[in-house]
Amino acid sequence: MHSGCMLITRLPVDQFHYRQFRYLNLEDAVAQAKRDGAAVPDTGLPIADADLAEYGISRVSMDYLHYRQYQYTNLKNALAQAKWSEQKKSDVVP
Repeated sequence: MHSGCMLITRLPVDQFHYRQFRYLNLEDAVAQAKRDGAAVPDTGLPIADADLAEYGISRVSMDYLHYRQYQYTNLKNALAQAKWSEQKKSDVVP
């Protein structure tokens, strides 16, 4: 990586919200809804978004932004880290 180059990558993901909880896997959200008494059928088929709402689960699409080993959901924060890191590299005197 040359000086002045900030590589921030974007990874679109879906999160599943159930009550105050956030899950990366639909199966985890469904399992919690079942533990709470929701009558989620075990069909083995994918659950449609309209059916998710019936169980109190919502799908939220979002982006994860990666800069080096760091992960962000806010572009402003990812850019601030990248700029700070680049500045620190340029402050180093050989």
